[in-house]
Amino acid sequence: MVLKNLLLYAALVALVLTASCKEEIDTNPPESPYLRPHTAETDTLPVEVGTDAKPECQCILVEWIPNTEEDLKEYEIFRSSNPTSGFISLTIRPAGESTYTDNSVLLTKYYYYIKARDQSGNTSEPSTKVDYELTAKAVPTSPAKSDTVFTDSVRFGWTWEGGLEGAFLVKLYSDSDDSTCWMGWTNAYDTLRAYSPSLPVGDYKWRVDYIGDVTFSEDKGSESKEVPFFKR
Repeated sequence: MVLKNLLLYAALVALVLTASCKEEIDTNPPESPYLRPHTAETDTLPVEVGTDAKPECQCILVEWIPNTEEDLKEYEIFRSSNPTSGFISLTIRPAGESTYTDNSVLLTKYYYYIKARDQSGNTSEPSTKVDYELTAKAVPTSPAKSDTVFTDSVRFGWTWEGGLEGAFLVKLYSDSDDSTCWMGWTNAYDTLRAYSPSLPVGDYKWRVDYIGDVTFSEDKGSESKEVPFFKR
């Protein structure tokens, strides 16, 4: 009888020790992510940040500040054309990413938010929403691809079928290191052209962005493809 009681006691002790060694279940969700909105500075920064158009595609780039939780697993991105309803899940991106390119867009305003999820399956509250409206792209015409320019100043020209009020921002880059050399804007109702200041000899590339309102305050626009040319 004594032996039986000792064995029972040992079993109970082992059970308690096993239970105490089990890892506690994590029920704490990650912090709500922060989506970078399109701001007045987005279009004029040397390196653009925030939700924006992209030059290489008819698409919208969504960008967020990465969460810092060590057990973070993924982000889920949602989109709707209505600010308060109809949101659908677009994709799930791994924890190491902080941007998503939405290629399935029309020329209309979209609203986005994201959620973060950890390894235990806990999901954060939705981020604040950002919105962006993609517009028609301008088409650069001069200088054309691989043109050589011999004049002191460069005349930039383009066509556009957007039919909207607003302004264009012409961006000139060094083709060697992508640094910004010059930016200049013009009203959409002006002749579709702009002139650079005097440029040194070099290899360049340029593009033209439609930026909506001249105050850079509207969350809409487009970015043309970049066009390389030579200044001699």
